[in-house]
Amino acid sequence: MNNQKTAIFTDFKYLTKRFLCSFTKANLVVFGYCYADDDFDYLCSNYQISEFKKQGFKIIELLNDDFLELINQYNISNVYSLKSFSQLDKLVKLCTNTIIKDDTDLIKQAKQLLVDADIKEFKKITGFNYSFSGIVTLCNQLGRTINFPTANILTNSTFVVKNGVYLVKVVIDHQQVRYGMGDSWVNRNNLMVFEANIFDFNKDIYSKHISFELLEYIRENQKINSLDQLVELIENDKKTCLNLLKESYE
Repeated sequence: MNNQKTAIFTDFKYLTKRFLCSFTKANLVVFGYCYADDDFDYLCSNYQISEFKKQGFKIIELLNDDFLELINQYNISNVYSLKSFSQLDKLVKLCTNTIIKDDTDLIKQAKQLLVDADIKEFKKITGFNYSFSGIVTLCNQLGRTINFPTANILTNSTFVVKNGVYLVKVVIDHQQVRYGMGDSWVNRNNLMVFEANIFDFNKDIYSKHISFELLEYIRENQKINSLDQLVELIENDKKTCLNLLKESYE
């Protein structure tokens, strides 16, 4: 029986489901480098990588550059690499028959779609929704005073997603799935923050790990002149999000 397999070498941050699904899952091994927790400049998140594993893809983190050893260990007969792979030159020198897939244009296009908040088109070209994770941190707590408590994570300048309000899927501590509305903005302490009001949820999750998956873009941020105006705006956003959930996600 021929047990030879196909390998993909990549940086996980630029892996897409559309590319993965162009191969036979049972014969595929994906080797890749992870990225730093404070790096939001990616297409494919660590959360999405874990979803791929749940879907049965064999995905192995690269801890060094002993590529030939891995090729022999896993009985690899065909080697593919994305052009964005950070160790492409070394891989090609060691394995001269490597087939290179140019993903340069796709990466550029996908990042621009995030800047434009074109969430649906991003999913269309990558095969998944943009997602990101962090540790829930204590911020201004204004939401609690108006009955809209939020879970907040800090982002940074590598977070290229357009500011504004989104319908989001929320995964708490890698297991509890909820929905909510999230807002990407710069707070009064000049910190880049993504905060989300989680629907029908009021538990204390400070210091918990949380993942957000962007489902729909609702609106741009607006200048708020009063607390009453803020409450009215948030209530309208929640109605919009709940209607979208009922129409498309339930």
